[in-house]
Amino acid sequence: MFEQAKRSFTQDKELNIAKCDGCSERCKLGYRKVAISNSVTRIYATIEGAAIVNYIDENGDRRLGFAQYIANSYKMSKEDVYNGIAEFSKLDLADFGKQKHLSATIRLARHIAKCCDNYKTKER
Repeated sequence: MFEQAKRSFTQDKELNIAKCDGCSERCKLGYRKVAISNSVTRIYATIEGAAIVNYIDENGDRRLGFAQYIANSYKMSKEDVYNGIAEFSKLDLADFGKQKHLSATIRLARHIAKCCDNYKTKER
């Protein structure tokens, strides 16, 4: 049998799961799946429920905050679907919308959160 942990490790309140740690706000990180039309689906990174369509990265470049799949578009490449986003680089086209992709989208939200004006500036 398993021995009871002697430490007080707990995740009951989920205080440190899918949260930004950049300031006292502790914004929730996530994703939102949106059907743009019958054939177009986008999955956006979200911060505190707000979908990130685009953002300016740490180098001053404008980046997209979503992946997009167009049904019956056989010519779409992995680059087209995942918009060249680094967090999605290890995914295959078949991963779109599945757990690997959703977890990568939360990692993207965490990266985007680091570009927030309040990141590491508000009292924690």
